[in-house]
Amino acid sequence: SHPECAVDELRIVEVESDPPVRYEYVKPACVNLAFYDNGKTIQFASVPHKALCAQADIPLAGNACCMYTQSWSQWPATSFCSYSAEKVTFATSQQRCANLDPAVMPEAGQCPWYGLTTPSGDYSNGGYECHQSSEDFWLWGSEDPCILQAKVSKTGTVAIVHNPVVNQLNGNDVFFTYINADLENTNFFKVAWDGENFPDPSNNCLGTSCTLLNGIECVCDVIIQEQLVFNTIPTVSDVISQLHVGGVDVAKFENGEYSLAESNGGVDVWHKGSSNYDQDTVFVASNKYYKNFRSDVQIDSSALSFRNPPQFLNPAVREPRDAIYETDAVLEHYFRHPNVAPFLALRLIQRFGLSNPSPQYVNAVATAFSSGSYSIFGQNFGSGEYGDLAATVSAIIMHDEARNPLLDADPTAGSFREPMVKIISFMRAMELEQAAIAPDLVLVDMQNRLGQMPHSSPGVFSFFLPEYAAPGHIKMASITSPEAQIMTGPKLVSFLNGMFSLVDIGLAKCFGGFGLETYYDFWCEHFINGFRNPEEKNRAFLRFQPSSTVASEIVDEIALLLTGGRLHLEARNLLIAAYEEAGAGEKLLAVQKLFTALPEYHSSGLVEAKTEARQEASQPVPTGDEYKALIFLSLRGGADSYNMLIPHSGCSGDNDLYEMYSSTRTGLAINKNSLLQINCTSSNQGCNTFGLHPNLGHLKTLYEDEDLLWISNMGVLQEYVDTSNWMQKTTATGLFSHYTQEVEVELTDMYDQQAGRGLGGRIVDILQRNGLTANSLSLAGNSEFLVSSFSQPILVDGGKIDKFDPMSDYPAHYNALEDKVKALNNITSLGSSIFTETWASILHRSLQENNLLYDALQSATLDTTFTDSSIGRQMEGVSKLIKTKAIRGVDRDVFYVAMSGFDSHINLN
Repeated sequence: SHPECAVDELRIVEVESDPPVRYEYVKPACVNLAFYDNGKTIQFASVPHKALCAQADIPLAGNACCMYTQSWSQWPATSFCSYSAEKVTFATSQQRCANLDPAVMPEAGQCPWYGLTTPSGDYSNGGYECHQSSEDFWLWGSEDPCILQAKVSKTGTVAIVHNPVVNQLNGNDVFFTYINADLENTNFFKVAWDGENFPDPSNNCLGTSCTLLNGIECVCDVIIQEQLVFNTIPTVSDVISQLHVGGVDVAKFENGEYSLAESNGGVDVWHKGSSNYDQDTVFVASNKYYKNFRSDVQIDSSALSFRNPPQFLNPAVREPRDAIYETDAVLEHYFRHPNVAPFLALRLIQRFGLSNPSPQYVNAVATAFSSGSYSIFGQNFGSGEYGDLAATVSAIIMHDEARNPLLDADPTAGSFREPMVKIISFMRAMELEQAAIAPDLVLVDMQNRLGQMPHSSPGVFSFFLPEYAAPGHIKMASITSPEAQIMTGPKLVSFLNGMFSLVDIGLAKCFGGFGLETYYDFWCEHFINGFRNPEEKNRAFLRFQPSSTVASEIVDEIALLLTGGRLHLEARNLLIAAYEEAGAGEKLLAVQKLFTALPEYHSSGLVEAKTEARQEASQPVPTGDEYKALIFLSLRGGADSYNMLIPHSGCSGDNDLYEMYSSTRTGLAINKNSLLQINCTSSNQGCNTFGLHPNLGHLKTLYEDEDLLWISNMGVLQEYVDTSNWMQKTTATGLFSHYTQEVEVELTDMYDQQAGRGLGGRIVDILQRNGLTANSLSLAGNSEFLVSSFSQPILVDGGKIDKFDPMSDYPAHYNALEDKVKALNNITSLGSSIFTETWASILHRSLQENNLLYDALQSATLDTTFTDSSIGRQMEGVSKLIKTKAIRGVDRDVFYVAMSGFDSHINLN
């Protein structure tokens, strides 16, 4: 007798009328199968006139009744509803039509209607008000079956084709099949075929009754086969591997509807209304619910079939709620993939101080993540749930490999420290106190200056790549050093300048400081000359005071705080001497600043140093040969080269290569009429004319001026592959790794014949062997392209160089530290940490480059104005460096610059 009993789907439930209290009914996360055999036609209630198939037993559309069903083509339909935008099943829609007053709606029934009208008579809910509140609303149509077909591609992927029954007037369809489900549907998805065979378009659809479409697709009739999977209790692995449709949460039903039948081996069996195994049986395994049911899609009457894929989103009713369910399910699937635990284990261990953990260490952390539990010393950590971070972190920090100090003596153990970790740890150890006027710690432009700032990652791959290996000892040892990717000369100088400024005057912008600009930053020398007290305006200060007044004890105390007591003897002696040499009021400051340049502070290894200083580079002497420069521009990302250079016309034989390109690329192909044509008759290509993307007009001009070459069919594949063998034949590279493909391009050494030397580095080596003075320079950070046998690349971030230790411009009030910094980074012994040696050598080289380039770049002036963009700043830097060729004494330069943003995610054509 209650009105809600007459509807198939509730939307709003009123529990109180005065005052009104209403709740929205949110449907639980339920899946539909992609293919079904009980389809009925649904038609769009407004323009455009589109139609689809829909499962008859799901409330997906509104009611629509036609008069005179024996001659329905002459009549529009009328909709009847219990509330606006009500959705019903097909059976309910039929029943409503049958229950109508024959005097008002004679012979009412379902039909493939061609229009809608408002009912006559006393119908309080009918006509346009049933669907006027919804802009995307469907109504049920014909009683005839609505047939689904499977369209199979040459790779075995499948698209769904709907064949709705629609009205025709004058021989033309009034409604058309929705574009995402018609015969031209390009929404192919991967399916699990039962075996290796499928209706292959390249093999006449494998002898099935499927229809060959356009020579590249097979359109097949299908039969839906549903079956019981288990009739006895299965194992957890069998449940997960064989059941692919989720079951209901049995706890949400009334007592008695589902009963627990048995439990064994981590599997609970719940029956509905009986004690027998049937398709309503629900298995609970690993805290997830599985339905005892399998649905297969059989290709007509053949032996070919694939598993019917479930989906949350319904093509007819695409609600945001279901999109969220679908997204959650995908994320859950990824989260529980067997690769996740070891992947996260390695990445997290790297962030906790070991760049190259052993397989045993990674396995222990991965196991803790998967099991949700970690035990040590009789103590257990974690909840036992998959992905428990308490267990994971406990395994990371309490594993023997993380705690055993003997491993510090291993030259390959440890890692570099991240810039922000070094800064924050220094501030804590040296007791940073923030001024009352600035309670928040604000650090300025750290991403550009140091290569790292929280929440400012330059891309989806973080600040540095976990696979990166610094050229030299680290690369030769076949280990990784992720943080070294941002250890460029300018960034190291910027780091030391900022730390020196912090120690001397507190957190400010002066002298390369990390702080915000203040009024007195316009007269920074006032801080040096003593005209201003830094504490009047600066935002934070170091308050550390040692517990002793003895130089050696002060050095030891700071070493414990900043290096964990790993300070090597030679450095200790140098720091003690620096403390004793400094003037009154400068002693502690001098030691604090020098500590920030120590190899032990920047890495976690041990140093075995010699007293031998590193060799200073001599000023190059040019040969007098005419200067030349090569600029390599890396287009970082996954550039879609097939939409850059395209075959156009004049192709050899009877081949229409553009047509082949267009039919393969389909919706991604560039229209032939919009291509910028270039003449290729002088080359040995398959076509006389190629086309460029319409946005590449500048490259067309360069090509026609003979200043640019196109190289086609170039890549990392070492032999011909196809869809059946590409994985086995490409094990020497990582086709889907951004970093691997970037390195492959920069090395251009497919067969690994050049021992890790980059293409640009090999060019420099050849030039030097031929007696020319040649340099390699990067304005985009570390790059494999410039790795050379004879010389190290000069790194100039974006063409900008800061003067090292700018306070040294005031010698009357300040003691310069460069010589002492170099002495702290002398040559190390064979047993020293590879990480500390790499830091020391990079820093020493960076200081030399800084001395060579700073004054030269400051004096270089340009006539051209460059854009204020990343590539603009890099090219401006290249121009300035070319202007300084005489000062640098070079005959040849090889430059590396980079431009990001070439990933093909959106706007593909």
